[in-house]
Amino acid sequence: MSDLNKSLIKYGLLILTSPIWYPFLKAVWQELNTALRADGGLLGKLPSPRERAELERNPPLDEDPLVNVPIRRPGEKVARGRSAATSARGAEPRRAEPGFGRADRTRPKGFR
Repeated sequence: MSDLNKSLIKYGLLILTSPIWYPFLKAVWQELNTALRADGGLLGKLPSPRERAELERNPPLDEDPLVNVPIRRPGEKVARGRSAATSARGAEPRRAEPGFGRADRTRPKGFR
């Protein structure tokens, strides 16, 4: 194969795989730009002292990408829409039992 064909294959592969790596690259770029905001971002110029004071007074309103979402374990009950209405009336919402379920349901009958 000639060098031209190799180059075309490389660029074609890069373009065809872009839906996989582009969202990741975009998220990293935004995260680094936000983290380096006080220094002008990745490719920006240094802010003046007045601009830096304004940046410190008004933090960005972006949602934190590192959100803790609890994992639902087998046997846990999912909170339904009624829990908010129940708590608004003053009653305690039902809580799921800890663990994977009741012991008598996890073992077959006759098991020692």
